[in-house]
Amino acid sequence: MQKIDYKKLMEQNPTLIDTLFKNQLDQEVKFFEHPTKGDEAPVIAVINEIAVLTDFYDTSDFYHNSEYNPVLVENEIKCFYEIS
Repeated sequence: MQKIDYKKLMEQNPTLIDTLFKNQLDQEVKFFEHPTKGDEAPVIAVINEIAVLTDFYDTSDFYHNSEYNPVLVENEIKCFYEIS
């Protein structure tokens, strides 16, 4: 996943697509559509004002206990399977 600037992202007023209320590490994850490329770009995940461009074009792989859920570890967002 590619880290992006959270403040610049929020300045562009991206559309909130979905919220995963809690991931496996009890963190709230918010998913946004890319502010300029829309659904032609991967979904953006945000945890605690850290933002990344995911490798996914929709949110169907993100659900309760999914191994693909974004998790924040040491200021870096990864998929859960990368840390388990």
